[in-house]
Amino acid sequence: MNRFLARCRELARRPRTRTRQLELESLEDRQLLSTVNGGEWVYPSRITYSFMPDGTDLAGPSNNMNARMSQLGISTATWQAQFQKAAAIWQVVGGYNLVEVSDNGQALGVGAQQGDSNVGDIRIGGYDMQNPSLLGVAFTPPPVTGPGEAGDILMNTGQSWKINNDYDLLSVAIHEFGHALGLGHSGISTAVMYANYLSKKQSLTADDISGIQGVYGAPQDATPTNKSAATALDLTPYINSLSQATYSNGYLTALTNPEWFKVTVPSTTNGTMVVTMQASQLSSLSPRIVVLNGSQQALGLAMNTNYGSTVSFTVNNVQPGQVYYFFASAGVTGPGSNGAFALQVNFGPYSMSPVSPPNTYVPAQASQGGGGASPMTTEEAFSPATPREIRFARWQRQQSRFAQRQGIGHQEVSFQLSDGRYTTAEALVIAPRRRFHRPRFARS
Repeated sequence: MNRFLARCRELARRPRTRTRQLELESLEDRQLLSTVNGGEWVYPSRITYSFMPDGTDLAGPSNNMNARMSQLGISTATWQAQFQKAAAIWQVVGGYNLVEVSDNGQALGVGAQQGDSNVGDIRIGGYDMQNPSLLGVAFTPPPVTGPGEAGDILMNTGQSWKINNDYDLLSVAIHEFGHALGLGHSGISTAVMYANYLSKKQSLTADDISGIQGVYGAPQDATPTNKSAATALDLTPYINSLSQATYSNGYLTALTNPEWFKVTVPSTTNGTMVVTMQASQLSSLSPRIVVLNGSQQALGLAMNTNYGSTVSFTVNNVQPGQVYYFFASAGVTGPGSNGAFALQVNFGPYSMSPVSPPNTYVPAQASQGGGGASPMTTEEAFSPATPREIRFARWQRQQSRFAQRQGIGHQEVSFQLSDGRYTTAEALVIAPRRRFHRPRFARS
């Protein structure tokens, strides 16, 4: 027993040593997320876009998108539909409305900063850029770029564009619309806003969505309470002396979130009720209106799957004092399923004019500069000796080692406009080929 106690005391007096075991901690992939380019439209409630006619002066070259697409066997309606869909894809996720308007062909860089009655805020055109690696460029929106070229998109018509194949026009249209709205490039290779074209990308990633919502927020419902017949918004007080009612503040956030309305037929009715749901000139919503009687039995519907269209439904033999319900929703899922709309109900003999869009006019202002998706500048300036010629700067890679490893080719292109001003635009390029080397390990 004494021997055992002595052994215990000896062990207690010895210094204790611990065996340390190395543990490996797994770190997340530190990729560069979506960025902004410093621009933001003053009135996001209505951001317009338009297609430049062929021959439009692009500060030297002329727009030839229609002619080039025709050479490739792509009709005007088909290639423009890719940009219409791209606009609707972005509208689904952000607190803004995108609206197609006409374009009178005035020169690039001319006109108001926003709300010009002659052209869209974002104008779409292109020409042969004489560079096989370049796909398209987009000017930064205000206030980085001030006058009329803010947000404009120019495509490289020297490329052999395709639909649903490389180089996919829709994928590039979505990317360039992102720049035109205020986004820079993302370091996530699967994101639409990744700097290089890698493959078809016809939908937004969480990174793209969080980026644009950081600028404009998510879509917001203007009337969140009228989501059922029991809470339908009564339009009867809106009826004027012509037996007509107009409600111009409608907004749908999603297909599953309709808005309900009701109305009582006035004594001045001519026996006909025409219900009109208008998205044209207001948003890229594809409208759908369902009309029900006072017992909430459906009488019929009208819908249009085109982006930013208008639909009407007529009910005959209406009588004073009768109540009718109708709910407004989208006619599609995905692109076109949200946006601003107006509702009109006509009980009289006179037609109703469409609801006027909100005033978004902002006069031309000087560029404030300071934008860009990353600290990237062009490598060389352009000589002012060619005042009506667009020249491209040589390209410069991002300086971070991460960007070099990932093959991110953020580019900025410098333009000299016909009035002598210089401005820059974001460029989308074809991903460079990278060589992979097998690592060598020293033998122990």
